[in-house]
Amino acid sequence: MARTLSARHIVAARLGSRGISKEEFKPMPDVYELVLCDISGEHKPVALFQSERPFMPLHVGERFDDHGWDRLDGIGKIGSPAEPIRYLVFATKHVVFEQGGKMIYQFCVDLQPYSGPRSPAWGHHNPIA
Repeated sequence: MARTLSARHIVAARLGSRGISKEEFKPMPDVYELVLCDISGEHKPVALFQSERPFMPLHVGERFDDHGWDRLDGIGKIGSPAEPIRYLVFATKHVVFEQGGKMIYQFCVDLQPYSGPRSPAWGHHNPIA
């Protein structure tokens, strides 16, 4: 069975080839952030999620609904499962940097408001709460 190596394993192997032992190699903790930006109006981040694992990939044109995010601007939750705020993914980018002894992997997603028909896969009607 093939084994997939993580970036951390690859770095450790490269350091080992340079004479640096596993004991000397102190990896930084990884933090994954999903930064959601609403591109209508001011184009500013509206929500931030953090995880110890990467977020699933998103593609331009894909639907992305707010079912109750805590907004970064302090206005609280404006979407709900019964009345979601609907968006389309407009663009994505990745940013990697070190901060406070941690490696931060940001997945930034630009969202544009969407008011078109509901997906045929989910029916052209409002969701049942």
